[in-house]
Amino acid sequence: MKRIHFLKTVWSDIILLEQDQSFALIDTGYENQKEEIKTYLKERSISSLDFIVITHFHRDHYGSLEELLDFIPIQTVYIKPYSGLDGKTATGQISDENYRTNEMNYYHKICKKIQEKSNLVEITKTFKTISWNQIELHLYNTDNKLKTIFDDATHPYYHQYKISENYNSCGILLTYQDKKIYLASDLTDYEIEEKDLVCCNYEIAKQIQNVDIYKSAHHGLDNCNTDQTLKELLPQITITTNSEDYIRNTSTYLSRIKKFKNDAKIYSTEKETIIVDLDTLHVSAYKN
Repeated sequence: MKRIHFLKTVWSDIILLEQDQSFALIDTGYENQKEEIKTYLKERSISSLDFIVITHFHRDHYGSLEELLDFIPIQTVYIKPYSGLDGKTATGQISDENYRTNEMNYYHKICKKIQEKSNLVEITKTFKTISWNQIELHLYNTDNKLKTIFDDATHPYYHQYKISENYNSCGILLTYQDKKIYLASDLTDYEIEEKDLVCCNYEIAKQIQNVDIYKSAHHGLDNCNTDQTLKELLPQITITTNSEDYIRNTSTYLSRIKKFKNDAKIYSTEKETIIVDLDTLHVSAYKN
């Protein structure tokens, strides 16, 4: 059985991959979600993980990693290195040197613990694929975009701390047989004040095109899921790790995805875990 579990959560990502009797995680939510993750693994008698991927170093994605390293054997942890150059915090506030220093110190601390408990692999520009039995994970945006801009004397943001670490998010395309599942992490499209940046999510969407499942970028924010991106992806199933109220009343994601893919099935992880069978694309829900 091949399944993908989008665990119940709001404003964070916790994604469990299942392949027969093997399991892996993409991101680990906030630190206060550690018991929820541990309970979910226990209920399924999951005694080890082949790997965890941390798509970028924001606490709504790495939060429970340290606890999981003590809780369960993990063969490998793949982690997108922290830039230490971000101008915004994980919650979207303006960051400062104290924030960046604390995050960098914790990044080094968690990497040391990974090396003690597991196998550490940092995701860098040349790292492109994780082969996992019958499933391939294709990694996008693996370079350090913030450092490239920070060091570019011709860029308006040269030596300025203005950009969110979300721009360093590692997008992941899972392929299994003829199925395509795109996990967009917190990748961002154009923003008015950042119009000179590469349009991350759209550039990837143009390469991927026509996916079966789309985990919407950055919890369904409009500026991360633009019309041009959605027109390229045209997902059959879309999962948003946010509240139903936000999707329907704050974001315009719902109406726009219907405009381009009227029969798309749209799910939120606010109240329940969403489980998709990768052989049949059957969707079920588990009320944690």
